[in-house]
Amino acid sequence: MRSDEPTTGKLLSLLLSALPSHPDGGQPAAHSIAVVSLPLSAGLPAEPRAGRSRYRVVADGRVVGRRDRPEDAVALALHHVDEVAIEATDLLAFHAGAVERNGSVVMVFGDSGSGKSTLTGALLRHSFAYLTDEVGLVDPNTFEVLPYPKALDLHPNSIELLEIDGADAALGAVKHKVLPHRLGSVSSSGRLELMVFLDPTPSWSNPVGGRTLAPADTLMRLLPVTFGSTLATRSHLQAMAYMCERTSAVGLGRGTLNDAVDAIERSLQVP
Repeated sequence: MRSDEPTTGKLLSLLLSALPSHPDGGQPAAHSIAVVSLPLSAGLPAEPRAGRSRYRVVADGRVVGRRDRPEDAVALALHHVDEVAIEATDLLAFHAGAVERNGSVVMVFGDSGSGKSTLTGALLRHSFAYLTDEVGLVDPNTFEVLPYPKALDLHPNSIELLEIDGADAALGAVKHKVLPHRLGSVSSSGRLELMVFLDPTPSWSNPVGGRTLAPADTLMRLLPVTFGSTLATRSHLQAMAYMCERTSAVGLGRGTLNDAVDAIERSLQVP
């Protein structure tokens, strides 16, 4: 990951700093992603036109997007990093947050805007350790959850709710980036013990409600938040079905963050 513009390069390095390095740093990178800027002297119009955006995001030598602002180009590059990680893994991959405490992992599932990252951040504030807020990676044989500790994507309202003193980067008006160490520690792994499925539009201001889910209901809720690379493998689908049979699952309705954390702790039975 690189950029030919120093400021953009520093921002990329900062936001990727929580992700683990390859165990053999001497090996050449399997993929290359770059944010490339056209010089101001390149004849760009005062108002950008289609195809003339200043910033290019280049992945493995191919332009995958163009953006007018550097922060938008960085957001696109980070999104592509997530896509590469998902496509490259042999693990079960889910759109989920995940935290760990005492070796037990809670995975939080929800649609975009459901409060998944906000609840993940709240759990970090309650002595859980961070695994991810976006890409949940589960070993299909052992149900160990592996870390993908990217910067958390949080709405400005969530940053205020979690009492964070500002974001590390504001990449657009909707989601800001916050490095995980600002909220707590980062976990190396743990065994999946609880799956939490969020109501689509939690308010984090009303009394919380939830219910235990049967394995079949759990699987039906899990399928829409499973990445395509996992769904394409029959053995992975079988592992998902078994995971739903052996793992406790709850549906969590609207409620305050503290009530939601309390409900999760009761379900997990962690002291």
